[in-house]
Amino acid sequence: MTYEEFVYWQAFNILEPIGIYREDLLFGNIAKTFADVNVSDHGLGLENFMMFRQPVERTVEDVCDDIKTRMARLV
Repeated sequence: MTYEEFVYWQAFNILEPIGIYREDLLFGNIAKTFADVNVSDHGLGLENFMMFRQPVERTVEDVCDDIKTRMARLV
């Protein structure tokens, strides 16, 4: 894998998570669906069913700037 490909995949991972975070979202959604079906007013959100959730500290502007910087390196 070239450096350019690596930078491209890093930028793509910001937009569409790859790996354990994506799986955590998928299985958390399945668990929440089971809770929704069995208990109508449980008051829990998707984040309550995610095992590997980490607090997001970056703003949208920070992410956009990071993506622009990484894509500019490809040119």
